[in-house]
Amino acid sequence: MALDEPLKHEKTYTINDVEVIIADGLMSYTEGVLLDFISDERGEGFVLGPADGESSSDNGCGCS
Repeated sequence: MALDEPLKHEKTYTINDVEVIIADGLMSYTEGVLLDFISDERGEGFVLGPADGESSSDNGCGCS
């Protein structure tokens, strides 16, 4: 079953037995990023975070 087909400017990669579609030229930006599926009391879904488990914020909220 496929959820989507890659467009002309996208490539399909298989990472840990999961196929992902990423636009050309963006794969290098995924270095150090973890895509995870979580299920907890708030619901379930995909989340992105640092692959090393550390946060780039210092216990605060906001954008930089």
